[in-house]
Amino acid sequence: GRKTQRQAIDLRETGEDNEANPTLEIGLLMDCTKSMEPWINKAKDTLNLIIDEIITQCQSHGKLAVRVCFVGYTDV
Repeated sequence: GRKTQRQAIDLRETGEDNEANPTLEIGLLMDCTKSMEPWINKAKDTLNLIIDEIITQCQSHGKLAVRVCFVGYTDV
């Protein structure tokens, strides 16, 4: 409803001037169900390498800030 929309807007606002202090926001979603167990450690290692490289590249090209969100989901 309306309350959820208002909360989403609040979460998007960083309080920073996007022109002066741009931010790259990355959202990651991972299936963490039991059937994915063999792949989860490899995925974590790979995602850490990718995120580290993105941060390095963003810092070397104008000090672009990076924010990362991770959501893991499982069966209920």
